[in-house]
Amino acid sequence: MPDRSKYQIFEWEGLHDKYIIKEDIKSDLLHNTADNVIQLWRDDDYRIVGKISGSLLEGESKLLRNNYKSGERIIPSIIEGSNFYKKEKYRIEDCYIGNISYNYEFQDPGKSKYEADFQTRYVRKQYNYCNEEMTGWLTEWYLNGPKMHVWFMRITERKYSEDFWRCRDVYYKKEHKFQSNISETSSRDHFFVQLHNLKFIVHKIPKDYGPGWSENIGIEYRQDFGGIPEKEKRDSIAEIASFIFGRRLLNVGYTKYDNNGNPLELVSVNPRGDNVVSICEEYELSPIVGDKYEDGKSVEDIFGQLVSSYLEKRDEFGL
Repeated sequence: MPDRSKYQIFEWEGLHDKYIIKEDIKSDLLHNTADNVIQLWRDDDYRIVGKISGSLLEGESKLLRNNYKSGERIIPSIIEGSNFYKKEKYRIEDCYIGNISYNYEFQDPGKSKYEADFQTRYVRKQYNYCNEEMTGWLTEWYLNGPKMHVWFMRITERKYSEDFWRCRDVYYKKEHKFQSNISETSSRDHFFVQLHNLKFIVHKIPKDYGPGWSENIGIEYRQDFGGIPEKEKRDSIAEIASFIFGRRLLNVGYTKYDNNGNPLELVSVNPRGDNVVSICEEYELSPIVGDKYEDGKSVEDIFGQLVSSYLEKRDEFGL
């Protein structure tokens, strides 16, 4: 059976697995440290949390942390780093350091190690071959998608296979091919919206990806669908989609790909709101779902009409 986990980069947001960052780590907090390692992951509420550890430089006793007085606004930090000789670059914004622990080495009093928890709302991972002109498509990722299957009438087919080749000069046939079983699936999981000058796909996320307490969806924009709209317009589309679905879509980031499907930029953000799990368990009240819309074409038509009207009137009415 082919390993499907390697394809999750196409199916869900970047921070589906823990990030470990080990190279060229920089921050105003870390001028007096060395050998730093950052770990980032999602907690049970799908918020981004992290841990940073390393060594204090000789003679230093603690991190360079500002001492704020009561009532003062705490200024968050930015942390940058890389992996694989800068082939992967990371930027972590709005970092707030929490608990810090120190481990002093008695055999070498001049050295000590530290470990600190932190919270953040934004993580960007980029590959060093990335530039904006290479972007072929972009997918925005959301928690709290619709539970009703009436929306998703178009079929997606997935095929997973793996081949292994071994070549040796002494073989009668120089190449031996070992082919694994091919796994195939299909499901009704998306619909296609066509506006006057823009098209996009709204699709469900396979159950293997994302938190199990949420129905997760993506909205896919492609250059060959009329271009990739700016972030503000993508957010506006998510707003009216939330109204149509009868539940608030909670954005958790986006991924940019080139035309060959290679990831270029993976941005992960915190979902907005408190008690996200409870929000995702709420019942949905769509204003448009009824018997007459239980047809794929009708759903796509009404969705497109409402999105077009909203985008046209949003600024005029200050929505």
